[in-house]
Amino acid sequence: MGLVVQKFGGTSVETIEGWKAILNHVCDCRAAGNDVVVVVSAMGRKGAPYATDTLIHLLEEIDPHIDLMKKDFLISCGEIISAAILSHYFEVHKLDAIPMTGFQAGILTNSKFNDADILNIDTQAIKKRLEEGKIIVIAGFQGITANGLITTLGRGGSDTTAVELGAYLQADRVDIFTDVPGVAVTDPRIVSNVSYLSHISYENMYKLASNGTKVIHPRAVKAAQKSQIPVFVRSTFSDNPGTRITNSAECSEQSIVGISYDKDFSYIRVKASDKILYDQLKTFSLFIKETDQHIEAYYKVGSRIDGNPHSNLSMVHARENLSKVTIFYGEKNSDYIHNEILHYLKQSTFPILDSFSFNDHVAIMLPDIHLEKCIQEIYSHLDTISQNLATLS
Repeated sequence: MGLVVQKFGGTSVETIEGWKAILNHVCDCRAAGNDVVVVVSAMGRKGAPYATDTLIHLLEEIDPHIDLMKKDFLISCGEIISAAILSHYFEVHKLDAIPMTGFQAGILTNSKFNDADILNIDTQAIKKRLEEGKIIVIAGFQGITANGLITTLGRGGSDTTAVELGAYLQADRVDIFTDVPGVAVTDPRIVSNVSYLSHISYENMYKLASNGTKVIHPRAVKAAQKSQIPVFVRSTFSDNPGTRITNSAECSEQSIVGISYDKDFSYIRVKASDKILYDQLKTFSLFIKETDQHIEAYYKVGSRIDGNPHSNLSMVHARENLSKVTIFYGEKNSDYIHNEILHYLKQSTFPILDSFSFNDHVAIMLPDIHLEKCIQEIYSHLDTISQNLATLS
């Protein structure tokens, strides 16, 4: 028999329709001869009664300054609720299932509350239950320290739980189920006719994920790459095989990798003589341009520079509500693609504030209000580039 770890996100576990779809995926996987370990996120998103952000709000209503250990203690409950409900739903439908917390599943972490790292997973309890023929439903996003304190793994932590479990259990693969049918070239909420990738390398998936693509967390991709376990990003509500994340030879043949984006950036320009701010800009900025007279920087809102009492020192220009759009491409035909992108940007009518070129991507900064339209046009242009490459080959 094989072993598959299947992770289901918040939008999958919050409705009866989602539970039915999950049940079908688990049954299909078992019918194919596999044992199944299920990892679940908290139910729903912000505003839903058991969503992580909703639980955090309970604490913030008392006081926004929250001890991180107490915060982890509370928000770990969301995934536990999901595990209890889904395992009960399985039982009602004649599947022998048992829920487990991160602690019961043997997930040991460091003491970095709210953003812990998994140090080890003792899989004995999971394997014992699998030998008994049970489906294990594990609360994702959480673990426990050597001192017995509950921790959480940060945003996207259930993805990391699933991949790390897959590695420690030596599973055949990990399926990350979400509300889209795979990894798209860009956000399908922005480009309705977007194409999806059948496969992508760990490295390229990490680039997209760490620059704003939300289908899988960057730490989960790094964990998968370390263990070389295949990961599939799939839709809960479809039988489509989704996107395979691996290091197969076909991954290196991709010319266009994808378009990612991230919001909430600001821009400042200050005198080079303001050394206090200069040092902070060097540490916390995404992009920096220097001259003898000025330092220009783009930085993420919420970084330490944002709340610095010295941040108005000799400031001569500032802009907020900016977005970063990043266009990634592979090694194949990279020079041609790079030049075509730069040529397009020069002719673009969008108020592009800056562009930055690298050997595998081009990044641009522009006002938030132009983000969606800009991505739509870039996607269309990349489609033209792909057609030209097909003609050339």
